[in-house]
Amino acid sequence: MLKINNNFKVLLAGRLLQIVITLCALRISTTILPQIELGFVYYIITVQSFFSLFLINPIGQYFNRQTAKWNFEGQIYGAYKKQLLYILLITIFSFLFMFVIKLSGLNLLPYNLLIITSFLILSQSANQTIVPLLNMLEQRVAFVVFNLLTALLSLICSYVFIQYFSPTALSWLTGLVIGNGFVVILATFGFRAKYLVETSKRLPLDFNEIRKFCFPIAIATIFMWFLNSGYRMIVEKMYGLEFLAFLGVGLAVSSQVFAIAESLLTQYFIPELYKNSENSTKEKRTDLVNSYFYTVIPLYVSLALFLTFSVKYLFPFVIGEQYYDAYIFAIYGAWIELGRVLVNTFAVVSQVEKKTVKFILPYALGAIYLSVGLFLKSWLQFGIQIQTILVGSSIVVLVSMYISMRSYLLFRIPFKRILLSIGMTLPAIGYFVVFDFNVALSISNFIMCFFGGGLYLVGLFFMNKKQS
Repeated sequence: MLKINNNFKVLLAGRLLQIVITLCALRISTTILPQIELGFVYYIITVQSFFSLFLINPIGQYFNRQTAKWNFEGQIYGAYKKQLLYILLITIFSFLFMFVIKLSGLNLLPYNLLIITSFLILSQSANQTIVPLLNMLEQRVAFVVFNLLTALLSLICSYVFIQYFSPTALSWLTGLVIGNGFVVILATFGFRAKYLVETSKRLPLDFNEIRKFCFPIAIATIFMWFLNSGYRMIVEKMYGLEFLAFLGVGLAVSSQVFAIAESLLTQYFIPELYKNSENSTKEKRTDLVNSYFYTVIPLYVSLALFLTFSVKYLFPFVIGEQYYDAYIFAIYGAWIELGRVLVNTFAVVSQVEKKTVKFILPYALGAIYLSVGLFLKSWLQFGIQIQTILVGSSIVVLVSMYISMRSYLLFRIPFKRILLSIGMTLPAIGYFVVFDFNVALSISNFIMCFFGGGLYLVGLFFMNKKQS
């Protein structure tokens, strides 16, 4: 059962406000930016995410896993400085790598967009180090404030650059860089003031342990990147930037909703889960994982069902009119995202056990499935749709990850709780099916969507009250 204490209320309030800001950003970008420029935005984020996932994320996961220990030993500020230095070095390497690729004749991106991509790697990676770190250290209010400040400043700066310069990908992404970078500087000063005095020892690093922990994750993230965004580079070659923008917008709606839900749940539960699993028995760790699964998996399933039947009517409020027909991608996106968050949920087992070798195979199998599907679609002209291929690859990764993680811990899937979540979601589903109102940007449509969302939240409330 999800306990609604003050910490959760702070996180929930912050996430609700962040949803509003995020959806406003999506609405503004899809209304103001031309399709080809929005396509560039998604393309650049794909390139940026490759370097961030492959080279920075594995070390970041090790950093998060060791946070409780380093904080207890008074070494957390020293660890943070080393992480920032590592991010800076990776950013420099990424820029040089892209620059050489560009000089070799590959038509990657214009030079100005290569520069902004590098700054995006630096600013977002640093932001996603310091802000979540505050949450890991149970500084909930600071975490929420800096999260909201990042989202709000990024939106304001992007909008100002678009209005005063030009509606281009460069203007939009420059705003993101400034928003993320400013919060990094601000949060670092606050973090230094609180934790510098506690850091008196030199941080010992076991590079062999880091290698064993991070190398499998790094390999897995190559496949993960391809599954989550890398395929967009192939789609762009097949159909162009305009179609990429259309596909990206549709999937982004479901992605944003699930990202907010996932971050809320993981930021509340994961710090305590890691802390309690440190130096505990295998039976205790299994109980902790089962408790986590019992809460989050049913919520994810119910959210996918709700979005499937409601997202069509939400579209006019979150995207520009030219993308209304992309709702079909959002429906498929709900199930793609469900697979993604469930895979991440199962993957927590590898973090708890500090064994990440079996992290690789599930993503590799999914990437192979996706590659074969895109090959059949592009070169052999098979009639299967791209969104169907994406859902299939998500299922392959999910099943493989479940099997792999069960070899570490014999966790349980809360099937009864999942069925309860489905039952509690049915009234909201029935509402959107019976009252098939027009898809339009209007007050009446907003009221209808509001009531449908209210029914869903009421269902979640009663599900949370119901004990298994």
